[in-house]
Amino acid sequence: DVVEKRSPEVVKAYREKLEAKMHELLEDNQIDDSRIAAEVILFSDKICNDEETVRLRSHIHGMRKILEEKEGVGRKMDFMAQEMNREANTILSKSNDLTVSNAAIDLKTEIEKIREQIQHWPLMGHMSEVEAAKEKKALDAKTTLEQKGLMR
Repeated sequence: DVVEKRSPEVVKAYREKLEAKMHELLEDNQIDDSRIAAEVILFSDKICNDEETVRLRSHIHGMRKILEEKEGVGRKMDFMAQEMNREANTILSKSNDLTVSNAAIDLKTEIEKIREQIQHWPLMGHMSEVEAAKEKKALDAKTTLEQKGLMR
């Protein structure tokens, strides 16, 4: 949510900074608005993370569905966490905004917590008390993500 909300603000700030710099350099108020618009579009495309956030939400939804399954949960969850981590890495690498970068770092930290829980996830269809306790920890990690607004 933080990344999606912040992106338009980052583009707007870039446009304002670009306009101010062009006015300063050209010392002329007659700057071609279409040129500024083209530069802003290029910048916006470069930092756009819409695809990553859509895939990330899809992976989160996929994890929820996997939690309802009876068998092979651990391996599937590990794969989904790996995919989520890829999306978080891409968001972080595209970011030039501190707020977005911090949100991506927080996301990566939470994903790593989930991966640690998954490493101990029961790979068989039945659960012992120990396995049930591990499942509770994984669900607690999911709840943490939700509370931080990194997962719905």
